[in-house]
Amino acid sequence: MQAKNQASENHLRAKRSCNCSRFDVTFHSHAGVMRIRQQRRLGLQEPERPSKEEMKEMSSRSIVACVFALFLSACGGSSSEETAVGGEHPSNTASKSSPAASEAVAAGNSAVPASKPEAGNRKATRAAPAPPEPVRPAIQPPPEPVYIVKDKNVVTTTTGLRYVDLITGKGISPKRGQTAVVHYVGRLANETVFDDSRKKKHPLECTLGAGRFLRGWEEGLSSMKVGGKRKLIIPPRLGYGRAGNKKMGIPPNSYVIFEVELLAVR
Repeated sequence: MQAKNQASENHLRAKRSCNCSRFDVTFHSHAGVMRIRQQRRLGLQEPERPSKEEMKEMSSRSIVACVFALFLSACGGSSSEETAVGGEHPSNTASKSSPAASEAVAAGNSAVPASKPEAGNRKATRAAPAPPEPVRPAIQPPPEPVYIVKDKNVVTTTTGLRYVDLITGKGISPKRGQTAVVHYVGRLANETVFDDSRKKKHPLECTLGAGRFLRGWEEGLSSMKVGGKRKLIIPPRLGYGRAGNKKMGIPPNSYVIFEVELLAVR
């Protein structure tokens, strides 16, 4: 009888525990559902549940931490002492690495004073005045000789060309690109003849603007008219210049005088 009563009591206890566990499960599940519904209403995200692998990792970490704590308690140490000791490690490493660091600092200190004299030298060189350069005399061109024109009604242009109209023509004047047919006689300032077209038995044909003739020659011809005769007094800068012309017998830096007769324009 006692055995039956005890068995019935155990059966009742088991039922009660099952009912309680069912109630707890249903209560907790209902509470979870309500919480999820409330989060959805508020627009919050549902909390992510840890996976089985994460649970395994967490349990393994906790086991390792417990074992480590037991080991420390058995050794008589503590984590605070370890941290204290660990705080001393940097100083030890610093003391160990101090020889190399001291060598580097010594090298740096030795290099710093070496740079100071260089700066001083630079300042000294900047402060030192540069030696004066020797003054070279400027080479000036020789002055042009003075040629006195004895003729009357002399016209002087802006370039320095002088001319006298001996006979005024009535035809057309040559323009740039046209060919002027002329007879001429070339003389020096001492009346020495160095060229004569009549001795060559044919007139000279010159194209204006081609750059083949003297600047003073082209300038004097450009304002002449067909049938006219003009005397051109050309300075060296508009004539043969400082070099002259040895083949024609023209000395350097000399005036040339041309008597030009304009025959035709083509």
